[in-house]
Amino acid sequence: TTLKTQDLEQIRSLSCVDTAVPIVVNTSSASNGSQSCDTVLWGIDSGSQSLISLEVLYGRDLSRYDILSGSNVCLIDLETARTFFQRDNPVGKTISLIVGDTQEQYEIAGVVRANSGILQSLMTDYIPTLIYLPYTNMQKMTGSAEITQIAVQISDNVDLEEAARQIEDRLSLSKGIQGAVRTDNLSKQRGQLTNMLSIVS
Repeated sequence: TTLKTQDLEQIRSLSCVDTAVPIVVNTSSASNGSQSCDTVLWGIDSGSQSLISLEVLYGRDLSRYDILSGSNVCLIDLETARTFFQRDNPVGKTISLIVGDTQEQYEIAGVVRANSGILQSLMTDYIPTLIYLPYTNMQKMTGSAEITQIAVQISDNVDLEEAARQIEDRLSLSKGIQGAVRTDNLSKQRGQLTNMLSIVS
């Protein structure tokens, strides 16, 4: 089975959920004419930045308008800015991304601190660059309405394991498939990764 917009709305309707945002993931390459690198594209919603802890250094977050229009805008991290533009603040410049089978120019709306997000801190040893763009743009470019993951922030004073069970049960019931989805605790994974790296170092 796959995740769709109606699954997102099902999760948002649960009393244990404070925030739920869609995430669409795709591998790609980024270039600015003279340089290129492999990257992972994270299609996010306008409410995702606070949930996944992105710290914007220059420019702005993705806006609601960016999401509604599927705009060709993106957020890059500081290291990518320095690699491609030899400066910390290339806001307003463009970068070329391959999304689906199409190569498009994207305007840089903001620069985020490297490793500031939960997603990047989990993957930084394996993926050199993460670039964030409107999830609706990725859906438009790939021609697919599927959502890769749904990031959820649980309401205060709610047991995480119980909330995870409620989410799994709700989606399994609506899809008519037992075990249709799996939930993961990103904060717990991040803590485990930090402890492992501390032991190694």
